[in-house]
Amino acid sequence: MEVKTIVNKQTNEPYKTKDGYELQEFKLEVGDVFIPQMNGFVENKTETEEETIVTHKILARVKNSKDEIVVNNRGEKEVWITLSPNQHKTLNNFIKGIRKNKDKQEEKVEPLEITQHLFTTYSYDSDTRKNNVGVTIKRDFNKPKDFEDFKEEEEEN
Repeated sequence: MEVKTIVNKQTNEPYKTKDGYELQEFKLEVGDVFIPQMNGFVENKTETEEETIVTHKILARVKNSKDEIVVNNRGEKEVWITLSPNQHKTLNNFIKGIRKNKDKQEEKVEPLEITQHLFTTYSYDSDTRKNNVGVTIKRDFNKPKDFEDFKEEEEEN
């Protein structure tokens, strides 16, 4: 999990919340696993002179590639992950029930409540960029889960 403090580019000072905490940005890295805590996204739009930049975030519980639970600077286990456009599209397709078949054609399937599933990240290369971080479903379950629930089920099996 990549964690960075958000700073004001002009003053080089970190932005702070009303409570005095520094604002942090969390981005997925290869090997991270996460459980979304909401079945949707928060969309942020930033207007620049050239374009409108749209980013999406999702609230999730995350374990990094070292199997450590990620917490924010307040000690909270639920963190807001900033998603890449492809990560957002993949998760949104799970919610809408859109999958690609073997021929890379989109087909309609049963929509998912993503809060009931464990997701993992992987590395892939696209035509335009190398070392992208993709998102895929790791395990399905019937009810919302926490990491302890996954561990218990693995021990039972």
